[in-house]
Amino acid sequence: MASRPPDTRAAGRRFKLAVALLYVVAMALCVVLVNRNQRAVALQEAEEAARLLVERNVATSRYVNEQLKRAVDAAASADADYDPVWASSNYLIHELDRYVAEQGANRYVSRKAAIGARRESNEADEFERAFIQEAARRPELMEQVLVRELEGQPWLEVLQRGYPLKGDCLRCHSTPDRAPAGLVRRYGPTRGFGHHEGEQVWATSVRIPLAERFAAADRFSLLLAALFAGLFGLLWVVQDRFLHQLILTPTEAALDEARLRGLDSRMNEAEIVVRRDGTVVHANDRALRSYGYTLEELSALDIQTLRAPAARGGLEAQLAQAWTGGARFETEHVRKDGTIFPVEVSARVFEVGGERYLHSLVRDLTEERRAVQALRESEERLRLGSEAGGFGTYAYDFASGRGDWSPELMALWGLRPGEPVPLDQDGVATFVHPDDRAAFLAAMRRANDPAGAAGGQFLHEYRILRPDGTSRWMRVSGRTTFTGEGRDRRPARAAGAVTDITERRALEEALRASQERLRALAVHRQDIREEEQARVARDLHDDLAQLLTGLSFELRRLTGLGGGDGAPAWLEDWVVEATALVDRAHASVRRIATGLRPPALDALGIGPALEGETRQFQERTGIRCQASVAGLPPVPPQVSVALYRMVQESLTNVARHAGAGQVAVRLGVEGGELVLRVEDDGRGPPADPEAGGGLGLLGLRERATALGGTARLEAGAAGGATLVVRLPLGA
Repeated sequence: MASRPPDTRAAGRRFKLAVALLYVVAMALCVVLVNRNQRAVALQEAEEAARLLVERNVATSRYVNEQLKRAVDAAASADADYDPVWASSNYLIHELDRYVAEQGANRYVSRKAAIGARRESNEADEFERAFIQEAARRPELMEQVLVRELEGQPWLEVLQRGYPLKGDCLRCHSTPDRAPAGLVRRYGPTRGFGHHEGEQVWATSVRIPLAERFAAADRFSLLLAALFAGLFGLLWVVQDRFLHQLILTPTEAALDEARLRGLDSRMNEAEIVVRRDGTVVHANDRALRSYGYTLEELSALDIQTLRAPAARGGLEAQLAQAWTGGARFETEHVRKDGTIFPVEVSARVFEVGGERYLHSLVRDLTEERRAVQALRESEERLRLGSEAGGFGTYAYDFASGRGDWSPELMALWGLRPGEPVPLDQDGVATFVHPDDRAAFLAAMRRANDPAGAAGGQFLHEYRILRPDGTSRWMRVSGRTTFTGEGRDRRPARAAGAVTDITERRALEEALRASQERLRALAVHRQDIREEEQARVARDLHDDLAQLLTGLSFELRRLTGLGGGDGAPAWLEDWVVEATALVDRAHASVRRIATGLRPPALDALGIGPALEGETRQFQERTGIRCQASVAGLPPVPPQVSVALYRMVQESLTNVARHAGAGQVAVRLGVEGGELVLRVEDDGRGPPADPEAGGGLGLLGLRERATALGGTARLEAGAAGGATLVVRLPLGA
């Protein structure tokens, strides 16, 4: 179906609305910025005025206290009465402020804020008291500027620290008996006393009202807003006239012509416009290429000429439907060279300049029909392959709840053709073996979770129970696709293949059982070998070692019987050499017996046995070796022997291949397991530890697996290699 040309009037209204919105936003932004700037200027001017007043008050106070009072005190008699005109700097400041107010100057509040002031009007409030106390603690704090709200109005207050009380100030501020009698009569014996030299008790405070200054800034902003509004009205009139005369009117005329010539010659579909009599008035480039005509040739034809002869029977009915309310249908058209091709036609009426036209979009269905045919052939090949390979396919649409099982899948599940098949996950789960149902549903939920880590992939092996009661192993390999984004993302479609793997699982189980039997046989052979080695070690120790001990003793007796009266020297030398040979043979017997079955392993346990083995390894190879055994529970003999042999094998590998300078053997309990670690600082494990025909690691793994554990060779954290053996406690 053709898309309608744009409505220029609606576009014009949207454009004007966008321009108006842009003007309003820009005007509001400018007014806000100017108002903020005006308020900042007002605040800065108020602060400058306050600082001038503070400096005046400080200068006045210093003049009264440091010059005027001292001069008057020197000139007056000792019993002269108190007069605030010359004795109080605060009085002088108040009088100056009163004179300024009488002259009609700007309003402000200036005072000497003090802690324990004689006049209540000079008593510091909580903010001023906090500043005075902070200034007493911090000598570097000189002033503080803040905006406060007093009685619902904003004020700028500047606080400047006063100088600490000096010695000559204490006459009026220490005790009432030292103060002039007139001061006590005027203010009483309590307020303003009790201070000491150096105490910080007052600060100069000046407050400037901000309400009038802010109001002036707001009035200026309103004036600016009115100016912007007038400018906006003028610009609106200008742009409206410009938009209609230079843009919208020519555009509407051009679009009327475009409606007559079709919507877009670059559309993917062929586009044809015809009159009521069936003559072609316009066709786009795609239509001209598709039919093989020029625009002049096509304009001379009737629309019926484009129909294949066998498809012209229903043309009149289809045209009548299209002229009344639009139509969509499939038919066959013919090209200039006579070739016939399938098409889909979507037709709708539109009007230009009072004349009605039929606008048709023609979509070539040739490739689509070929794709459908190829799909059918592919499905047939898939059906034949599934019959030969023993698998079936399924598909499910989440929105409609409809799905499809291939006949091969129904046969695998023991269902007859025509029987209802389960489509949702709960229905499918009824066929799954009860022991596998929970894991099957969990895997399906992970695959259908839009935010899950499975990414829609559904891979699982499970058993089913057929209607006839037989059980079969199945493997599903499917994928779920999703639609939407973010929170709206949801599963759209699931499809996959199900394979019968019963025979494979039977072979795997038989192989696993065979491996278990071989492993048990290997363990039994290992136990027999350990027992035989233990017996040989005992025989060597109990029989041969004792015989060698006796022979050594007898040879030493011969050397004592020779004396000095005729025994040949060669005989004595022979006896000494024979004794040395017997001693070496005795040491070899002990070493062989210990290698076959170390006595410490049976007598003292795995810990001392490992310590002895690492000590002998260091003596033999010169490689530093240390054993650490901690926190072990009682270890069964079979496990002790296996751990000891694994340490022997790993140390042998280190000596042969690692090129290490030191080795550490650690045995302990971690997370309910016996954990053995053999760490070296050598060249590290090979890329493939089992390459090259080496059986050492394979033997270690077999020993660990026989006891229900694991053995793994990995790279050390700081270089070298680490053998990690984990065995369950109680193995």
